[in-house]
Amino acid sequence: MPAAPRDTREVTELARQAVNDEHAAQQTQELAAFGAYLLTPSIVRPSGEPNPLRTIVEIGSYQGGTLWFWRRLAPEAKIVSVDLHIDCAGCAHRRAHSDCPRARVRQNADVVIEADSRAPGTIADVAREVGAARLIDGAGVLADGAGIDLLFIDGDHSFEAVEADFQNYAPMLSGSGVVALHDITAPALTLPDGDEPHDGAVKLWHNLSKMIPQAFAIQHGAWGGIGVIPKP
Repeated sequence: MPAAPRDTREVTELARQAVNDEHAAQQTQELAAFGAYLLTPSIVRPSGEPNPLRTIVEIGSYQGGTLWFWRRLAPEAKIVSVDLHIDCAGCAHRRAHSDCPRARVRQNADVVIEADSRAPGTIADVAREVGAARLIDGAGVLADGAGIDLLFIDGDHSFEAVEADFQNYAPMLSGSGVVALHDITAPALTLPDGDEPHDGAVKLWHNLSKMIPQAFAIQHGAWGGIGVIPKP
């Protein structure tokens, strides 16, 4: 198991490797800054304490590069990956190949759920994995130590999907939990079929950042961006 980074220099190097070598779909500076925020006391965090990162849920794992980063940032954390489909041409053709995103996801996540994040069954599965089943069952209270310490939303980018992921999973945050939305500064794009909007995170962040005082953005450049919402 890899050792946790000791300082921001090591976090920055991990972010560089995640983007350049492991295909994380973020900008290196943004990922490094966010990782440093999670691991060090910050005046932005209401408590002023680092997030313990015991449980991480990532919605939309793409090629698994960000999972690789989380695993090295918090080696002891329980990591849950939720993605409708982990695409790999080599696996699809059943041939020997390297640099496999499916392998990367399965090597770095403790639990891999290949399903629609908005499906009731998926929400219930995640709730059980993070100790938040009481919320689904109606009790409405998290046990001590339960819940999500980092919820990273980077799945379907339509507004309806991003909003649903936030509404469905943010209530599962632990007492020191953080929600992160990726692609909050991406220009308006379309999905390959040309019909579905691809700027849902931009719109949701615009709404949330006005309503939640503790929310802040990590941005470097004209695309990407991470919107950070610490639990108050």
